[in-house]
Amino acid sequence: MTHDLAPSYSTVVAFRAKLIAMPISPGTRLGQYEVVECVGVGGMGEVYRARDTKLDRDVAIKVLPEAFSQDKERLERFEREARLLAQLNHPNIATLHGLEEHEGQQCIIMELVEGETLAERIAKGPLSVKEATSLFTQIADGLEAAHEKGIVHRDLKPANIKITPEGRIKILDFGLAKAFSLEDSVSAAASQSPTLTKRTALGAIMGTASYMSPEQARGKSVDKRTDVWAFGCCLYEALTAQCVFEGETTTDVLSAVLSREPNWAGLPAGTPRNIGRLLRRSLEKDQYRRLRDIGDVGIELRDVSQSPEHAPDSVGTPGIWRRILSSAAIFVAGALAFWTFSRPTPPSAPPPTRFVIDLSSHHVDPLRGSMIALSPDGRRLVYVADDQLYLRDLSALVARPIPGTDGAYSPFFSPDGETVAYFTDNNLKKVSLRGGASETVATVSNAFQGIWTTAGDIVFTIEGPTGILRVPATRRGTPERLTQLGEGEVDHSYVTAVGPNSDFILFGIQNDATGDWDNAQVVIQSLATGQRKVLFEGGQGGHYAPTGHLVYGRAGTLLAVPVDLAEAELKGTPLAVVEGVMHGAGGPQFHFAENGTLAYIPAQAGGQMRSLVWVDRRGVEEELLLAPAEYKLPRLSPDGKHLAVGVVDADLNADIRVFDLERQTLTRRLTTFTGEDISPVWTPDGRRIYYKSLRSRTKISSALVYSPTETSVQVVDIERV
Repeated sequence: MTHDLAPSYSTVVAFRAKLIAMPISPGTRLGQYEVVECVGVGGMGEVYRARDTKLDRDVAIKVLPEAFSQDKERLERFEREARLLAQLNHPNIATLHGLEEHEGQQCIIMELVEGETLAERIAKGPLSVKEATSLFTQIADGLEAAHEKGIVHRDLKPANIKITPEGRIKILDFGLAKAFSLEDSVSAAASQSPTLTKRTALGAIMGTASYMSPEQARGKSVDKRTDVWAFGCCLYEALTAQCVFEGETTTDVLSAVLSREPNWAGLPAGTPRNIGRLLRRSLEKDQYRRLRDIGDVGIELRDVSQSPEHAPDSVGTPGIWRRILSSAAIFVAGALAFWTFSRPTPPSAPPPTRFVIDLSSHHVDPLRGSMIALSPDGRRLVYVADDQLYLRDLSALVARPIPGTDGAYSPFFSPDGETVAYFTDNNLKKVSLRGGASETVATVSNAFQGIWTTAGDIVFTIEGPTGILRVPATRRGTPERLTQLGEGEVDHSYVTAVGPNSDFILFGIQNDATGDWDNAQVVIQSLATGQRKVLFEGGQGGHYAPTGHLVYGRAGTLLAVPVDLAEAELKGTPLAVVEGVMHGAGGPQFHFAENGTLAYIPAQAGGQMRSLVWVDRRGVEEELLLAPAEYKLPRLSPDGKHLAVGVVDADLNADIRVFDLERQTLTRRLTTFTGEDISPVWTPDGRRIYYKSLRSRTKISSALVYSPTETSVQVVDIERV
């Protein structure tokens, strides 16, 4: 390995000799900026303090070398990257103000950050756990904000992290390593660090190499997990005042990165166990086993700052609440809140603890169906993100994707917790958590939610007046109908099983086509006889809990009420368990395990308000000029000039509207029925929009004859179902 890397080192030194920017004299004007003094040396040139004469503020100017400015391809790439970097507006990231040119040299205008670098602070001695968690929580916050924009730092190290006199972190040179890169090689990656650790070329190379991820050192493509690795290197160094990977030469350092484990014994005595666990997961050489999201790290560090002696969580212990957050957030509670309504809390009960998983970098869609499922023993959580399934062992720090589950939604566990069933657009499938390919159980369309009974059947609901269906879980089969809609009933939904042998099912009955499940009935039905009894009206999603309570959702709140299953009667007054629970297409977004563990997704602030955005291939978002609203299922016209979308108003009516992308205007409502008009689909000629309508206790498939140049709209009912 050392022999292979030696030629790269000589290339690095030769290249570095060319990258020396010409100095600028104090008093020189660059546009509105007047240079005051040189304040540092960067790996790509000098850094100056300057005065913004228009805004009356100090800024930093980094002058890029002449050789860089003469490379048209690299210059264009840098300008593209700079536009992206300018979008970063976060208190823990040094702001990029703009670009200027001086005598053929490109200059970056940046926020001037006073204070010392983290490298200078570490040189004074190791940081205490309290100081380190405070600073590195901020570093994680800054990285997370950048990663959400699709920006990876690629050169995170103590010299690129400033600490202001007020104790605020500012990350410098975000994304510039990518902008400066010439080639995907070890030599380029090692040499083109925007900030020198020392003035010598050797010091600059070694200063970067010590924080390189293994994939970066091998010259492979990198993503945000490279920043997670560098974050771990910096945190280790902050706690020990020792670089985690050292060597006499760059070759030695890179060899250590690729082959040597960190000296875990070098961590100070008393380092909290979860910090040690974080470091191990951050410095995992296999990037696929490394922590995926820096947001997870920041949340763990916040727990440490609140309780320095924080120990690893135990799973399933009564009295412990678990919280899992995402952009929508998933909360997991180790014991039900209403347990305390009926039983006193033991004096020895442990204090509440919390941990968080950040899913903000994932795509989640609660409108498609149920998003979460707990295993019967409450030790595993499966959730839907990025149109696939993720498995989280609640005793583990991170989740892992379940292979072969593309397009999955509405997952649920087998009774033994070893298999997960789920739906795709056209199939009901199952996959073993022990490995192996997914298997198709049945051909199913428009499914919402399901359960796997102890009798070996899968019972599930689908959209429309079909009732509840059942199919054997062990072999491929044709679903059979379990329930029939009665007179005036529109839908049966959100089914759960009750009894030691799943002898009964609970499900909701909707008698109103407007889609308002808060007015639904929750009923219990015997699978043996088909007899049915209404337990109550005004809610959905009945789950029977081991405490003898029935838990259900209404108006965004989970309620618990004692129930006598033998008599099929409620025996008390409902009490609120959790407020602010999201409602999705499959019903309230919550789930129970048999041990009483509750998982739910909280509703977003202000209901389910959303913004419409363009997303390019890099994941960069550009928001449309539309006020946030409860938008549903947007569809682009064939010519790309118009966007049809369902919009829910304050009275919970959903209507189709069309947004003119060229004029940036929204049309009036194209549908005006009381109820729900959603799921628009354009015809190939762009003149008709087909959609689904729920009104007056009837479901209607309709078409809008719509032309952007006409003011009238003709509605044609296609089929009544």
